[in-house]
Amino acid sequence: MELLKWEIIEKMDSSWSDLEKIRFAYIYSGKVLKKHTEFFLTVEGKMKYRPLTPKKLDKIYENKNKFDEWDKLICKSACNFLKSIFDEIGINSAVIETIDHEKIPGMKNEI
Repeated sequence: MELLKWEIIEKMDSSWSDLEKIRFAYIYSGKVLKKHTEFFLTVEGKMKYRPLTPKKLDKIYENKNKFDEWDKLICKSACNFLKSIFDEIGINSAVIETIDHEKIPGMKNEI
């Protein structure tokens, strides 16, 4: 992930506005990274069996900067990845959690 972060930063043009840099980081990372399908299928209860245990779900969710597989992300890890880019190039940003974990089967009841 660190290599991808620096690849994105190096491809940015210093003459771009902050909004152009944000858009570039989002689009570029979206071409390389992918949704952690097993996480979402488990959380949404879309399969007959649960691909991931509640313990594994918690581990993935709580892991802010490390990933099971480098290219699989959930919303939280994607936000943290983009924020790390923005921090490095001096764009003020914040990750804001907006989900109620009590509604997700198998997740801790805390934020």
